[in-house]
Amino acid sequence: MAGGSVGDAAAARQDPGYTLEELNTTIEELRVTEEELRHQNEELEAAREALEEERQRYQELFEFAPGAYLVTDLFGHIREANAAAEALLGYPRGKLARRPLAAYVVAEQTRSFRARLAEAAEGREVRDWEVRLQPREGEPVDVAVSVSVQRGGGGRAVAIWWLLRDVSERNRAEEEIRALNAGLERRVLERTAQLQEADAAKDRFLAMLAHELRNPLGAILTATELLAQFDLDDPRFRRARDTIERQARHQARLLDDLLNVTRIARGKITLQVQRMDLGRLVCDAGRDWEAAVRDAGLALRVQVPDDPVWIDADPTRIAQVLDNLLHNAVKFTEAGEVALTLETRPEEGRAAIRVHDTGVGIALELLPHLFTPFTQAEQPLNRPRGGLGLGLALVKGLVEMHGGEISAASAGPGKGAEFTVLLPLAESAGVAPAPEPEAQAPERPLRVLLIDDNRDALEVLKDVLEMTSEHEVAVAYTGESGVEMARRFHPDVVVCDIGLPGMDGYAVARALRGDPATAGIGLIAVSGYAQEQDRHLSQEAGFDRHLPKPIDADILERTIAEVARGG
Repeated sequence: MAGGSVGDAAAARQDPGYTLEELNTTIEELRVTEEELRHQNEELEAAREALEEERQRYQELFEFAPGAYLVTDLFGHIREANAAAEALLGYPRGKLARRPLAAYVVAEQTRSFRARLAEAAEGREVRDWEVRLQPREGEPVDVAVSVSVQRGGGGRAVAIWWLLRDVSERNRAEEEIRALNAGLERRVLERTAQLQEADAAKDRFLAMLAHELRNPLGAILTATELLAQFDLDDPRFRRARDTIERQARHQARLLDDLLNVTRIARGKITLQVQRMDLGRLVCDAGRDWEAAVRDAGLALRVQVPDDPVWIDADPTRIAQVLDNLLHNAVKFTEAGEVALTLETRPEEGRAAIRVHDTGVGIALELLPHLFTPFTQAEQPLNRPRGGLGLGLALVKGLVEMHGGEISAASAGPGKGAEFTVLLPLAESAGVAPAPEPEAQAPERPLRVLLIDDNRDALEVLKDVLEMTSEHEVAVAYTGESGVEMARRFHPDVVVCDIGLPGMDGYAVARALRGDPATAGIGLIAVSGYAQEQDRHLSQEAGFDRHLPKPIDADILERTIAEVARGG
């Protein structure tokens, strides 16, 4: 047993348990592994060098970037700062490190800054914003802030990158621009207010001018109506009377045009719309102008459809449109004819009025500006055709207020002109309006009291009323004496001027309405102020009607009769 054991041990030492081939294979594998390790070491070294180069480039970019860059932890404590951040805050990096960025934010913005920081730390999107920082020296600076969250493994936020850009100069420039704009806006508002006040002053002046000019015009026109009542055969007298009347009415037309254009531009005209037969109105306009056209040596041709042409319009304003167009046609035509025609255009739902003349025509370059206020063709120094250049602007405004259009056409100077007015036909045009009751003369002579401080106009108007009617007429020259006269005279109707000295017409109306003895008297206001607000004021004071100066005697008589009947 013992001998066998020793022999077995010796045999085991002589046999290593693997072959030489296996050993060579193992050595070769070790050699390959060593080579791979060497290559891996080389790659690792190359990666280490590349990483160092990348870190160096990052450091250079971070350090020398023109913007102020900071890196903080999630609580806003500064880890790194570049040179621009040092310059912006005025502290060296050694002082900035580990200090909270919020410490450099001005006190009033600290809370909002910390709220933005918390949002960024939680990984929520934080849009760019502005914050005011207090550097070591000098005034606070406004900076635009951009943040970017650095994430580590698992996408967890580990740091915050900050880019701070000084926008103080930009903000100061914007503030200066805002201040300049505010100053400019303030000056514009002040200038606008000045212009509006000047415009209002102009309107007040025009209204006052019209009032002052209408007073003598009223006296002149009333005097011519009085003169017409006398049977004087001397042709020189008739010519003088006709000249006075014609020129006074022309002046009244200029005043009306001037005021009406202003009122249209300011939206102060209110239309009194009713269903009306446009054909009848056109025929009336032709009859009204027949004598004037004949006196000018011209022929007048009027053509309207046989059937009524119904429109919804203000008859007075449409008559004013026709009057202006016919006035121009006669004024600018020296020979030939004036044609006034009306036709319907059912396919368009409109009626067309045309005023054609064979007069001086219109220059082609003037046509586009014809309806602009104060536009006129060149005239010689003696201005034989006169006018203010407002009539067509007034016509255009009135037509457009009715939803219509107006146009002008001419082949040029010396070739006549044609104006076309288009107005919408009334819906259900076949339905005629109920006939208006005809004005009736009073059943008995009336007692009429006239109150006006213009003695000339008052006396002439008294004479006209007494000659053209059987009314008993009394006069008073002041508001106080008018109220006293009304209590003694017991008039049926009082015709009172508004612009009385001392006790004005409004006060007269209120006094008469407040006295049971005179409360039922018919009251008619007359004034050179005839805008809508003036009519409203007279109505509030107690007047039944408001008539503008100059007063037409026929209209006054009809109004007296209507008011006396309670109409």
